[in-house]
Parts: sequence; structure tokens; C-alpha cells
Amino acid sequence: MTSLIYHNPSNLPGQFSPFDEAVLQVCRSGAIGIVSPYIGVDYLLRIIGASESWRLVSDVEAWLSSLSIRARPKAWQFIRENLDRIHHCSAIHAKAVIGTKEAMLGSANLTITGMLNRTEMGILIDDIDMVAELSAWFNSLWQQTLPPIADEASAFIQWLDEDARRSPMHRDKFSLSASGTRIRARLAEIPVQATQEAKVEAIHLEAVAQVLVIQDRRHYESLGGAVEAGIDEMAGDGFTLRQMVNRVHQSFPEATIRETYFAVLGHCANHVRSVFSENTRNRLILVDGLFLQSTKESVLPALEVFDTFLAYLVRHFDFVQTRDLPDEEQIQVTTGVRGLDQIILVSELLDCGFLELEDIAGRQPQYNLSESFEWSDRYTLFARAQHAWKIKKDREPLADKSKHWNSRDVNQSFGASRDSFHRAEGGSLSEFLRAESAKEAVAERARKEQRAIDRQLRHDGVDKILAHLLSTLLSGQRLSATKATIDDLAAALGVKSKWVQQVLRGEELDIPKIVVISNGAISINPALDWKDLSNFTLAQRFCKTALGLN
Repeated sequence: MTSLIYHNPSNLPGQFSPFDEAVLQVCRSGAIGIVSPYIGVDYLLRIIGASESWRLVSDVEAWLSSLSIRARPKAWQFIRENLDRIHHCSAIHAKAVIGTKEAMLGSANLTITGMLNRTEMGILIDDIDMVAELSAWFNSLWQQTLPPIADEASAFIQWLDEDARRSPMHRDKFSLSASGTRIRARLAEIPVQATQEAKVEAIHLEAVAQVLVIQDRRHYESLGGAVEAGIDEMAGDGFTLRQMVNRVHQSFPEATIRETYFAVLGHCANHVRSVFSENTRNRLILVDGLFLQSTKESVLPALEVFDTFLAYLVRHFDFVQTRDLPDEEQIQVTTGVRGLDQIILVSELLDCGFLELEDIAGRQPQYNLSESFEWSDRYTLFARAQHAWKIKKDREPLADKSKHWNSRDVNQSFGASRDSFHRAEGGSLSEFLRAESAKEAVAERARKEQRAIDRQLRHDGVDKILAHLLSTLLSGQRLSATKATIDDLAAALGVKSKWVQQVLRGEELDIPKIVVISNGAISINPALDWKDLSNFTLAQRFCKTALGLN
């Protein structure tokens, strides 16, 4: 029986979400077709795990744009791994899960928030004819669309990440290609006397497609030639991206800024977006915003910070056991690579096969070193990391350790012979190793729990600092960015001084930039939106009260 599904979270304390139950009911019926513009990867994994097979039609541009800079890599990793199951349909806004016997339509996005934390309404349909009609509609969408273009989507994500670091007062326009026709509507026309329509010759799509492919190839060949000519002319004295764009436009006016930017990066040895790409040419190095002609003597020093970063990851990760990423602050202190660049570099290392990702619903993504990665060509430039890799590979077996340890390993590790071990413990070597493995698993869980506690303590501390600063500044009091102010705030709020410094700097990805500092005086950031504080309960509550939104 067709049923209406209502979801009002204020009336559902502690109850199961009717939306979630309805969606899972549809998924369990067999193969499903999913349509949604905004998606949470964790929730998507939950529902596709309940189905036999799945296909997804989404506005990938809107999906990626809606995510935070931290959540975006995980979503793109999922999309890239499932390109044959995901199609991009520009401006699609429907939300539906269509099965073989039932279908769920509604206002809720396929995210944890949409399923649990918003007032939504939908309809669960089990009428065979209606489900068949919906399936036909989905299949029609699927046939009219294509997967997102991987290289183009990667560039789009890079643009989004860069745009997120700029002032929200100015945003450029960037759109993904879409094969489906964008839906547009207009008012109905008043009927007029019919006239004979002119005959229109049929368009041969195969010929049109061939022409477009040839034009695209010529476009990028011309762009590459224009960029190389610009490098020949300007690299000796150094050039900025703007200078290269102007130079390229002289001979190739069709080139966009973004295309020129990525073409230049293909020649740059030490940019975060090209340093770990195996196709990068080492013709240029980037120094203080200038692209300069590289030399044999300049390339290795330019790569040193990235070599240090790579060696740090080698020492942190294992070949078999997956682990969380290291703490961003510790990486920055040890290697000099800042937080935003760390995210980009890890994404590049996943692309080149250096790292492998284990992404399980409900858990933070974890990583391990790839056994199959080959240190060839470009990667031999990172000598320190390669040396650390070789040492770890020699010392750490690439499979189950209990199958490879011998008596010599045990003697070295535990300071006892195998015979004395048996006499002392009265058990077998395999039993001992299993016990040690269990101890290590317990210790690792304890470490993870402590890291989670530390992250929560920092988050709560930052929330206190944000709320206190907003309260103080909005009340008209003046604050100066001095060490004494930082120490006084830390002592008064019971938080760490470095957390106060992070809030004032506004450079951390997980902390909104709520203040600006000019001539040593602290003032509220004029571009701040209270919604930027959505993850900080105390600060947002204060903002809502101050703005009369409660």
C-alpha cells in the first residue's frame, strides 16, 4: 500500500527515522536506482550495502560543491572508484530510491542530516505500475547522461579547494560538463493558428561527435604549445601565472585561466598538485609565487620538504595494518607542510598508488603503504623517503607476521630462546604471538580512543574560545593580539594557549575565521556568517541569540 512518510525530528526523540527505514526497505528488494543531488558517502554506503546492485544519478557538481574541504576527498575517492555506476546530470534535484518492487520519493537528501535531523516528507510506493514508470524514468535519465570526466572533476575539486581559501565575497564560476539536457521551463503560449513547419534536415550525431573530438584535441595541443612557448620566453627571469595567462592569450585566446594553470603545473617540479604526479616534468620550480627555470642543482632542494613529508608518512604507516592519518599539527611542525597542503598531497599519493585507503562506513578513513608501489622514474628523486621505505620493507613482513617470524626473530625480540620460552610459558609459539597480537590490538584501540578524546577536548576548548571572543567583541570591549591576552584567555577558559593562537590566526581548516587582526587590534571578521559556526554549539548559540534568531 502506498504510504506517506513524515519526519519531524522534534517529535521523534530517540526513535528510528521513518525515512531511513523506508529507504532500507526499498533497497532490500533487489537492484536499486538512486537519484539525489546531495549525498553523504557514509549513508550511501549504508543503503547500497543493503541492495543487490545499484546505480546513481546525481548532480556531481552540486554534490562536491556542497561538501567541506575535509569531506570532499572522501566523496571524490568514492566517485572515482565507482565511475561505471555514477552518472552526472546537471541541475537534477529529485530525491528518489527506486527498487524492483517499491520506490521511495521525498524531500530528504541522502545524508545523515537529511535522514535524521531535518523536517522532511516523502512517499513510499509499492504500486507495480507506478514503480515500473519510475524505473523507466530512471533508465531514461541514465541513458541521457554519462559519468563525470575524471580529469575535469579533479580540476574542479582543486578549484573548489582553492576557492574555499579565498574571501567568500568573490567567487569565480566553474561548471562541470554535462551530457544530459538541462531542464528549463516557460509560460504556456496562447494557442495560435497552426502554420506549416519548415523541414529540418536530420543531424548525424556521429559526425558531430567526431568533429568535437578533433576540435578538443587541437585545442589542447594548441594550449600546450602556447604554454611551452611562454616557458621558453619567460622562465629565465621567472613569471607569475597572470603573466603566463596574458602570454598564452596572445597566441591562443581561447585558453581559460584554469586550463593554463594546470598546463603550467605539468612542468613544475615542486607544486603540491604536481610534485607526486608521475607525469610531471621538472622544467620549472615555484619560488615565492614565481615560476623559475629549474637546474640540476635547484630541483632536489626544491623537493626537500616533500621528501621529508613522504619519509614521515613512510615511518608512520605500515604495509598491512591500516592507520589514521598523523596529526596535522605534528606533521606541520616536523615537515613544514601546512594542513591544507597535507590534504592535497595525501590525495595525490592515493592517485599514484603510494597509499591505499580503507574506507568503512561509520569510521574515519584509514591508510596503509601499498606493497605494489614502484620507486621508479620521478619517485627516485625522493631519496630520503625511498631509503625509509626500503628499511621498513626489510624489517616489516608484507603479510601476516605470525606466518613469517622464526626462532631468531623471537630470540631478538623477547631475549629468550625458543626452548626457554616454552619452559617459561608452557605454550606454543603461535599461541604467544596471538596473545601479543591481541595485546597490540587492545593498545591500538586505547590509542584511538585517546586520540578521539583529545580531538573532542580541543573541539570543546575552541568552542569556548569562539563564544568568549564573540561575546567580548560584540559587547564593545577591545582586545589586542598580545601574548598576555592569549595567556589570560587560556587561563580564564581552562584551555591551551595554542588553541587560542589557532583561533586568532584563523588558518586551521576546522576552525572558522571569526576575527581579523589589524595593527595588533582584534576585531570580528566582517565576512563571518553565523552558519560558519554550525559545528560549534556554544558559539552558534551565542550568535543566534545576538542576531535574534532563537
